Amino acid sequence: MQTKARAFSLPVPSIPAILTAALSFLPMTSNAQTSEATGAATAAPATPPRSAEAEKVLKVYNDAGYREAAKLGSVLLAAEPDNHELRFAVANSYAWTGNLTEAATHYKALQGTSYAPRAALGLANVYRWDGLYGLALPLYQEALSAMPEDKDAKEGMTYLMRELRQRTQAGEIWAQDSLNTLRNGAIVAHRWTDPTMRHRMEIEVDAMRDRRNDLGVNQRDLTFRYEGIANVLKPRVVISGQQAPRGALFAAGEIQLPNLPIAVSAGHVNWGKLAFDPNALNANLSANRLGIQGRVPSDIGQFSFNYIASRVTDGNTVQDFNFKYKPAWQPVKIPEVKFYVGFEGRKALFNSPAYWSPKDGSYLGVIGVEAEWQDLKWERGIVLAYGVPLGGEARTSTSAYGRLKRWINNEWAVVFTAGYQQSSRSGAYRATSANLSLEKLW
Repeated sequence: MQTKARAFSLPVPSIPAILTAALSFLPMTSNAQTSEATGAATAAPATPPRSAEAEKVLKVYNDAGYREAAKLGSVLLAAEPDNHELRFAVANSYAWTGNLTEAATHYKALQGTSYAPRAALGLANVYRWDGLYGLALPLYQEALSAMPEDKDAKEGMTYLMRELRQRTQAGEIWAQDSLNTLRNGAIVAHRWTDPTMRHRMEIEVDAMRDRRNDLGVNQRDLTFRYEGIANVLKPRVVISGQQAPRGALFAAGEIQLPNLPIAVSAGHVNWGKLAFDPNALNANLSANRLGIQGRVPSDIGQFSFNYIASRVTDGNTVQDFNFKYKPAWQPVKIPEVKFYVGFEGRKALFNSPAYWSPKDGSYLGVIGVEAEWQDLKWERGIVLAYGVPLGGEARTSTSAYGRLKRWINNEWAVVFTAGYQQSSRSGAYRATSANLSLEKLW
């Protein structure tokens, strides 16, 4: 359930941007959640005799019917508000089905009860999956103080400290498409957390070269990122100074709306870089962007959406959007694998030769599958999608994206990502990309 995206809006559909966006929605926590779930469910303290209704809910819960257990149990809690065993099962059920807000409410209600240490661990996991690392830290410490040998608490703290420790990352980027566009680049970044564990910052330097036929453009950036990792509004800011091909300054921000699963964003962005087209980069194109995105859990599954409107400096307006639905019922009974359906599209005010801008629009219906696994040594994720045309210039499309991370030890990790896309942009279009990086924690 953890969101790692640093982008503030739906990227322009270049392969590097789409790969980043697609993989950022992979929480990379399924196996961790399964492991933590097992520990939480089996280490519960003794409780008074159960009512027949509570017995029914807990049987559903123990049979891994978490969505039904959350629904039935939350109703029963109105009649049995002091049934801590039931509330703990309801909290876990909400957490493991993606409703982190409801899970947090029930975990908090168990403070001061015999379930307090386990509830602290559950709430710590929820905050970590939700990217609120600063709020998770004292709860993991509380859980470990009460349960120093608990395997799930120790693993959760390990995952958390990988997010809070200083990190240096160096990597190479490669991307190519059927329009003879080639991008090669290198990135070096350093991320750190302030002493209060409430603010996380990063400095990144990148140098890239985009080429297409006889046109080659060098591009260099110095970027600063900020995240509020103990603030439920989840403020994020990116400021980037372009050094080449021309000096320019870009900035964007995002904030979560209070008590809503929706985030809004705004910014002035480097359109030439996002477009994956040296013509756009050479034309020094930028864009003002407004966006909204959300992820809404429900009894029938999870809905997510993303809409972004970009006003480009050449006078064009480009709109990107997508919608995704992951049903509660899944054809494959593997927790780490989720099928989804949805639609996506792009619409431009006019066609530009410098970047993909379909005046008649491009609209696709999509069916896909996401799978992700994590343990202390490996993080693996994959997204496969098949698109059918719904209108405009869209044609049948396929895409595949993958991410693999190997922790060599507690300080070093290697990360590899790759992507492939086949679609239509006023003709057949194909693109591939790859990124290899090395991470060091301090």
